[in-house]
Amino acid sequence: MTRSVLALATLGLFTVPIAWAEDSAITRAGRLPVEAHKLRVAGVAEADVDEALRSTQEHGLSAGEAEEVLEEGRKTAEEGGPIDNFGKFVNDRLDEGLRGRELAQAIREEHARQGKGGGRPEGKGPPEGKGPPDGKGPPDGKGPPEGKGAPDDKGPSDDKGPPEGKGPPEGKGKGKGR
Repeated sequence: MTRSVLALATLGLFTVPIAWAEDSAITRAGRLPVEAHKLRVAGVAEADVDEALRSTQEHGLSAGEAEEVLEEGRKTAEEGGPIDNFGKFVNDRLDEGLRGRELAQAIREEHARQGKGGGRPEGKGPPEGKGPPDGKGPPDGKGPPEGKGAPDDKGPSDDKGPPEGKGPPEGKGKGKGR
């Protein structure tokens, strides 16, 4: 009985520091390489990731703040592609004094400004000047333009089987023993 009480008391003593450590500066710093990797996988160039990390360090951001910057960059990159020159963008916004939520908002706004993701003010469709030229693409009725596409004599007819005169000779079909 004394051993089980002692064991429970010992476990109770160590759960508080462990729970506190889940979001400590050390654990957040340890998660930075993982978040940087996720950002690269999302399509951000390695040089941009490195520059963003370097900028957060030079501007004195905590590991938690740096992790938030990388996480926001990853989310927007997964949404519709990475921000062009992400590292320089982060550095410039840090030079302006942006931090935390303001920096995350600036990343989202830049993403939308570049016409990436779902944040475009105009709504659906490609950015201005980025679609097919006028007169190109499917007409309102959908499908290929008139005179384009497969000729009428191609494709399956009402009768199943190959066209007249095509296929195996009469009496010669698939199978054995005929």
